[in-house]
Amino acid sequence: DVKVWLVRDLNATIKWCKGCKNFRQWSAFGEKTRATKCAKCRDRQKEKYAAQKEQLKMKRKISASAGVGACSGSEGEDSSKTQTTLCSKDENDNAPKEHDEPSDSRLDAAIGLSKMMNL
Repeated sequence: DVKVWLVRDLNATIKWCKGCKNFRQWSAFGEKTRATKCAKCRDRQKEKYAAQKEQLKMKRKISASAGVGACSGSEGEDSSKTQTTLCSKDENDNAPKEHDEPSDSRLDAAIGLSKMMNL
């Protein structure tokens, strides 16, 4: 991934870019000469990530403004179609239930605590 080839006929140094999926001049990698993508592909990746992050932020904002217990379903559609209903979490979803068994980590912590108390 970080190898650089010298093309003697052209007296050029080239390197494989995983973004372009092509050989590029080594200078196209900018200051990050050990990077696997050229500067152009890294910039494109930054823009794509920023847009994705912004979309996620908007989705979270919309779901937060819907409030607890608010549901949105597809009304007025043909009843033979499967309808998807999206609901926010109920306040009691995180509450421990009587039938829940303790997880291994909680059990290990309890055993360790009891051993320390017996010392």
